[in-house]
Amino acid sequence: MAAACGSEQAAFRDPLADRERRMVSQVADFLGDSGRGAAVAVDAEGNPHISYLGLEEPAVEGQPAAARPIGSPTPPAVMHAHLVGGVWTRSPVQEEARINEGSTTAIAVDADGVHHVIWTERPVGLAHASNAEGDFSEPARITNGPAAGISLASGEAGLWASWIERGVVRAASGGPGGWQVEDVASVSGGLEGLPVRTAVRVSADGPLVAYTDPGTNTPMIARRAADGTWTSEPVEGGGGGYAISLALDGEGNPHVAYYTSPRGGSAEVRHAHSVGGGPWEVSTVGQVAGEPVERSWGTGIAVDERGTHYVAWFAGAGDGVRFATNENGSFEDVPGTFGFDGVNPGVAAAPDGGVVYVVWYDADDLDVKLGAYGEQELVLARPGETTAPPPAQPTDGATGGAGCAEGSVQVTASPGAAVNGFDQDQVDAPAEAFTLCFDNADNGVPHNVHVFQSSTGPEGGDVAVTGVPEVGPVVQSADVPATEPGEYFFQCDAHPTTMTGTLTVA
Repeated sequence: MAAACGSEQAAFRDPLADRERRMVSQVADFLGDSGRGAAVAVDAEGNPHISYLGLEEPAVEGQPAAARPIGSPTPPAVMHAHLVGGVWTRSPVQEEARINEGSTTAIAVDADGVHHVIWTERPVGLAHASNAEGDFSEPARITNGPAAGISLASGEAGLWASWIERGVVRAASGGPGGWQVEDVASVSGGLEGLPVRTAVRVSADGPLVAYTDPGTNTPMIARRAADGTWTSEPVEGGGGGYAISLALDGEGNPHVAYYTSPRGGSAEVRHAHSVGGGPWEVSTVGQVAGEPVERSWGTGIAVDERGTHYVAWFAGAGDGVRFATNENGSFEDVPGTFGFDGVNPGVAAAPDGGVVYVVWYDADDLDVKLGAYGEQELVLARPGETTAPPPAQPTDGATGGAGCAEGSVQVTASPGAAVNGFDQDQVDAPAEAFTLCFDNADNGVPHNVHVFQSSTGPEGGDVAVTGVPEVGPVVQSADVPATEPGEYFFQCDAHPTTMTGTLTVA
């Protein structure tokens, strides 16, 4: 969005106007503290799927705890969200999970469309669940040891996970029927304070695992032979290899992105690939400043069917997530930083190469964000353009508007409601049973209506909730049973400080 004050001759120049493709980001989930340990994958239709942690929002001294909508997952939870047909669907993989802020997740979607999620449990353990039977299954343990740097992928050779456990790079194949764990390679020393990662991908010939050998300061690739043995090779010319990520192109050639060793508080982000089994070719993608904090540093890489490379990385405090592509021959930043407070990015490309997705955790807003890079319009309001005003909405809450049944008790959120509040902050309702209808006309912004027993704030239990906050335009309804006369406080759970009101039952 852009806003300006100036004469009628003022003009806005779109800095991305000459680009056929652009990055557009959105919030995938904002409930509580959502998005730590996030990962992204795409299905066969190119829809993005995200796994992440859902935690309680940190308490603020002097303020009541943030209310959670009725029916929302019970934290701490491992979460899944996907965007299909422009609509987000969110569901818990496991509620009341054995996780904390340091846990991580990984996700893969297999050829049958089954979603697989793995996560690190606390104090130790690596768990897996899938929705092969519809809902996500009860979790199964892959290992009981302290897993770090986890990754998950699906391909012709099956479903594979990788991680580091007590100085050993390990991989496992399997699924709901059980897991077979194998040792890939040993690593030694130098892990403290540096981001520990592995990355697994599955080619037609079998799995490949990328990892870092901190003892030799070298990024490595391990391949599994037909007899089940693993052989590792160094990525030539690349020093460090920290927070390594891996992608395979259409020919099964490996491409890795990683940080070099930090010297003087800065490092390079590099890309390396080996084509047709040839020598590794290394190029610089970007820079990062600051100390290598385990929960901040991260890279992600994808290669589409055209052979174009895409890399995202954490570029340091204040710079957030950066994104670059070599679609013009060499790596160039996509103009505009889109994740100022973003950390730990992941990247996945749609099979047809039309859209590339970047997921990251917004450490300031405590949200999980998804950026889509493709051929998308940037819509601007320019001088001289006019739009029709929105249709008038009832202000007494007595009758329904667009999408609300006649006779229902209505609350409306018009454009700008996050700042201006609900259209109705005083709503009347009968003491007998009634339908509470919420008309969210605020395009692109999530809202809901949550009514509480208290007359002064979100306390004393619930009277009704129209659902979790959903992006408008959308209509939500709740059937409210007969209620004692009195005044009841209501709010939008997504904007509890600006969107409030009083429901008077008489």
